[in-house]
Amino acid sequence: MRRRRRLALGGLLGLLGLLALVPPPLACPEPDPASIAHLVASAPAVQLWASPIIFLDSRAVHPHFLYTLPGDPNIHRVEIWQTAHGPHSHLLVDWISPLRDQDRGMCLLGERTGPDAEAVIDALQQAPSDYRWSDTYLPVPGPNSNTFATAILEQSGWDVRLPRQAIGQRFPLR
Repeated sequence: MRRRRRLALGGLLGLLGLLALVPPPLACPEPDPASIAHLVASAPAVQLWASPIIFLDSRAVHPHFLYTLPGDPNIHRVEIWQTAHGPHSHLLVDWISPLRDQDRGMCLLGERTGPDAEAVIDALQQAPSDYRWSDTYLPVPGPNSNTFATAILEQSGWDVRLPRQAIGQRFPLR
């Protein structure tokens, strides 16, 4: 009887230890359409957004980049998606509407405008030919959408930090 209690207690402590490794849910508001108007008005400009993933109870996020260029009326969205579509496999360019979220809102993680945005936009435009993992997607440990965001941030020198819920951000880039 005592042995069973110790095993049950050990199992419970082990489960609590594993739960401590799981990030807390990330709460994000509904995206503000004014942020898109600001993006267009500030061209060249780029924003990094994160959407909590609904089926993971918002304990993981999906990032995507939005950018616009002077004289271009379009807002471009660039991201890695779990299913392969189109010419760049998992790398989607202008495939999803700019403010589409994962049904849990979106957090604006950062924005760059003017000359500060140019290196990020260059990295995003070069991603179809330069991003190493565009043909591979693994939810855990990566490469995934968070690995892609990390690669763009590193390549462009943008010092935005992804939230703890960005599983895959530490996947080796090289």
